[in-house]
Amino acid sequence: AFDYQITPVDLTELNNAELAFHITEHSGYLWMATDRGLVVHDMKKNSWQIFNRDQGLPFDNFMSVAFDGNGNLWLGSNRGPVMIEHDSFTKALNGQANKLNVERFSEVDGLESAQINSGGPSMLQARDGSIWLATSNGVSEVNPKTITEIGNLPPEVNIESVKADGKTVIFGEKLSAETDRIVFEFVAPGYLMAEQIDYQVRLVGFDENWVNKNSLNSAEYTTLPANDYIFQVRARYPGGQWSQPDYFAFRQSAHIWMQAWFWIVASLAVALLALVGVKARLNQHNQTRLRLEKMVKEKTADLETMARQDPLTNLGNRRAFDERLQHELSRCRRDGTYLSLAILDVDYFKDVNDHYLHTVGDKVLVRIAEVLRDEIRDIDYVARWGGEEFAVLITNSELEVAKEASERMRERIAATPFDDLVEDMKITVSIGVASSFHYADHAGLLVAADQALYQAKSAGRNRMESKP
Repeated sequence: AFDYQITPVDLTELNNAELAFHITEHSGYLWMATDRGLVVHDMKKNSWQIFNRDQGLPFDNFMSVAFDGNGNLWLGSNRGPVMIEHDSFTKALNGQANKLNVERFSEVDGLESAQINSGGPSMLQARDGSIWLATSNGVSEVNPKTITEIGNLPPEVNIESVKADGKTVIFGEKLSAETDRIVFEFVAPGYLMAEQIDYQVRLVGFDENWVNKNSLNSAEYTTLPANDYIFQVRARYPGGQWSQPDYFAFRQSAHIWMQAWFWIVASLAVALLALVGVKARLNQHNQTRLRLEKMVKEKTADLETMARQDPLTNLGNRRAFDERLQHELSRCRRDGTYLSLAILDVDYFKDVNDHYLHTVGDKVLVRIAEVLRDEIRDIDYVARWGGEEFAVLITNSELEVAKEASERMRERIAATPFDDLVEDMKITVSIGVASSFHYADHAGLLVAADQALYQAKSAGRNRMESKP
């Protein structure tokens, strides 16, 4: 027995958020998990803000929102829970920072499943300040105190191998003067947040300060000057304390021409051999420079390929696809053309992994990748979006052309035999398609295609849907 009034709220300036999956009140704000990001309403100032990929979140679609006992913000999604430290989102709310410090968790961090359920509040704060998460494979509990304790107890780091020009080096060894490259591989075993461990290295005698390696667990040096060196490496969890460094000592020998006796002998003949010697020296330095430049280019190309390639399917990964999409959208704006985006999701793929193990699931993904690579045009681009999802960039095409191409891909996959893997196995995909004609920006196009994929799966799977 009370009166109320419904007042529409126009969120068109906040990236057109349409679906709010969970709303909660905390510290004078309304927090809304939506299909376009986290929408925050300051009830005192009557102002609105939205946080999505532009502010550092890994994606835009969130199903639930909650706070733990330390005041940290938690967002639930079907790609894993995301935690934002209290100080980080407070600065963003007050306009003191443009980016959020985000930590994303998955099965490797101890969760039974990274997929947080939708429908109803799927994350709740317990009385002890921990967060309870309803996942697709049972309930998981996250204690913020445990995460803090992990950060305060750094993982122990160990140098696993040291190789000079491909040959193993022992502690204290004297390396040949001809050694071109020495490579150190190290690891800090962690039972939680293993993929988020940060590394720093320092070659005493060469580096003045610690060098950040982020999550890369190797370091290499080329053509080091003659000297006694100590290689050090240390590790930490995100935001935590650095571990005690592990170290490895070795000596780099000098070339003959770098030793004193050689210069004494050479000085006696310098008057007669000056011209020949200078030419020979310059030629040698030039050859060394060319060789080193070639090695650097080859290694750089290898590292760039590894950073942008999915190791299972040999397709581009999500990072490579995002870069390609940004590039193609810029080209479309210059040329006045359009492109379309199709996101494919393998239907019931979890059942394949559960019934036939991940070995069969990996072979299914490899075969689908081969079909997609064969089906697209030379000017199109396909990448593994993540898990059982693929993304196809259909260039120089409007929505109707992209829908026809997507339908052909769906039919081709449905007709592909998988009997050699499992008898009578049939694999289908659901596809969501969107065009830059309707969604010209990067985030809007991704969200539209993802929503269309959701419609396809909700409508029964093994079908293609498009936005608008």
